[in-house]
Amino acid sequence: MSTQINIHPNTVTALLSHRVVDVTISVELGQLNLLMGERLYTLSNGHNITIPKNTPYAYANPSATQTIVTERIENPTFAKDIVVHADVDGVIYDINAAPTLQVSHSLYLCLVDMLVVPDVQEKLSA
Repeated sequence: MSTQINIHPNTVTALLSHRVVDVTISVELGQLNLLMGERLYTLSNGHNITIPKNTPYAYANPSATQTIVTERIENPTFAKDIVVHADVDGVIYDINAAPTLQVSHSLYLCLVDMLVVPDVQEKLSA
């Protein structure tokens, strides 16, 4: 099963994970910052990466143009698979998170801040 996702300029998605399946993503157009677990990857056209199940991840598009990503799941499930760990408003949904998940939360909030701060600085300098 494949799903195409459009990621608008200067946006970040919620911090998610899949409980049951691995997800393989392909960048079809543009550049993508991928927070996966405790690491941040920069991907561009033609790059592929697999996100293992139970690994928190978020997509960020820091560029001025749209990014298109295709998500592929080999064996889709009808079980409740997606878990939301945090959203772009800074709300963390994990209570008593394990240390590795706390690192993912911190990196995620930094990623969100990186997208918000440039707009604020531009307004202040104007």
